[in-house]
Amino acid sequence: MPFYAILILALIQGLTEFLPISSQAHLILVPSLLGWEEHGRFLDVAIHLGTLLAVLIYFYKDLWKLLMKGFFPLFKGKITSEGMLIFYLIIATLPALVAGYIIHTLFGDGLRNITIIAWTSIVFGTLLYGVDRFCPFSKTLKDMRWWEALFIGCAQIFSFLPGASRSGTTITGGRFLGLSRIDATRFSFLMSIPVVTGALVLTASDAFKHHGT
Repeated sequence: MPFYAILILALIQGLTEFLPISSQAHLILVPSLLGWEEHGRFLDVAIHLGTLLAVLIYFYKDLWKLLMKGFFPLFKGKITSEGMLIFYLIIATLPALVAGYIIHTLFGDGLRNITIIAWTSIVFGTLLYGVDRFCPFSKTLKDMRWWEALFIGCAQIFSFLPGASRSGTTITGGRFLGLSRIDATRFSFLMSIPVVTGALVLTASDAFKHHGT
C-alpha cells in the first residue's frame, strides 16, 4: 500500500475513532471504494497503538487521579469514589475481552463485509439518536451501580460488528441508563483503554504469526 494511502487511512482513523461512528467501517469502506489493496495487519497494529496513545495522553489527568485517589487507597482499606470507578471499569471491560477473544478466534476477519457495515451503521446510528433524544438523563458516574457498568460492557460487545462504533454502543448504553452525555462519553473512553490494549495484543500477535509464515 502506498504511503499516501496509509496517511489517508491514518487521518480517517484519527477523525473517526473518537466520534460515535465506526472507524473500522471507514477503514474498510474507503479502500474498497477507491480500489486500494487491503491494508496489512501491521497497519492495524499501528492504528491501535495510535488510538491507545491518544486516549492515554488526553485522559492522563483522569488516570492519574484514579491511580492516586482510587487504586492506592485500596491498600489502606479505603474505598473512594475513584476506587469504585476502577471497579466499574473492570466490570465493564470483562464482557468485551471475553467476547472479543471468542469472536476473533471463530471468525477472524470474516465479518468485514460491506453489507454488514451498512446495516449496522443504520441500526446503531438510529438507536443512538433515539436514546440520546428521548431517554431522560440525570445520573453521574457517582450514581452508577455495578450492574449498570456490566450493562454498558455488554453493549460494547456489539462494537465487534463492523459498522457498530465502540464509543457509539457504549455511549448509547450509558445514555439509556440515564448518564449525562459528558459522563457517558468519559466512561466510554476510559473503557477503551483496556479494550484497545487487548485488541492491540491480539492484532500484533496475528501480525507476527503471519509475518513468520
